[in-house]
Amino acid sequence: MKTLILSASIGLAGCALALISRQRSVAQLNTLFDWLGGGEASLVEHFLSGLGVVLLSIFLVVLHARMSTRQAWPKAWLRVGWFVALRSKVFRATRPIYIVHWSAVIATVYVFASCQWELSQAQAGRAFQTLQLSMDIAGSATACVFLMLLMRADYRRARQSRSLVLGR
Repeated sequence: MKTLILSASIGLAGCALALISRQRSVAQLNTLFDWLGGGEASLVEHFLSGLGVVLLSIFLVVLHARMSTRQAWPKAWLRVGWFVALRSKVFRATRPIYIVHWSAVIATVYVFASCQWELSQAQAGRAFQTLQLSMDIAGSATACVFLMLLMRADYRRARQSRSLVLGR
């Protein structure tokens, strides 16, 4: 859970810095982003937003899975069985070893949405901005690699706990 809190705080900080820079409200931050982006602060903003969206989405997925509990009202036995089966699958799918898989899915969705946005901007008469799209891709990929490095111990533990004998 500590790693997820760390990823959520990094994601929130990345999104906040990108929004503050986009509003041009802090001159020092704009100067820093201009310097880092080689004269284009929007490249750093896109990198941070790609990083932040993936990390915050992962945090929300896991938080929702951890907070869901059994329903208090009585249900028919068929609905109860369906709910318990679905709940166990959701909990299984949000174990720490699957976090990297979830991040890859969310990063892919984010990259497709960014590509769609850039295509719509190009159709509206503006230029297709490949640098901004590439920074969105780089930010999403960085988030996936970051989560993979954070979850390395969980992967190792899961691999060691697997049995080599089938049925055990």
